[in-house]
Amino acid sequence: MNMIKIKRGRAYKIVSTPDDMLLKSLGLRKDTKLKLMTKQPFRGPLVVKIGSRNIALCRSIASKIKVEEV
Repeated sequence: MNMIKIKRGRAYKIVSTPDDMLLKSLGLRKDTKLKLMTKQPFRGPLVVKIGSRNIALCRSIASKIKVEEV
């Protein structure tokens, strides 16, 4: 499933990401675990927690990141 469909309170693992150095530098790599913190309303960004960092992603990029529930 893509990242837009994830739910709060559950753990997920990244299966695939677009080939983008910025995403890799933010820690969005294959097999990285994450949790959804918030989904902003009105098609706003998703805020995910990776390790101890919170990262905001626009929905167009989040739709290209595939995850699976752990």
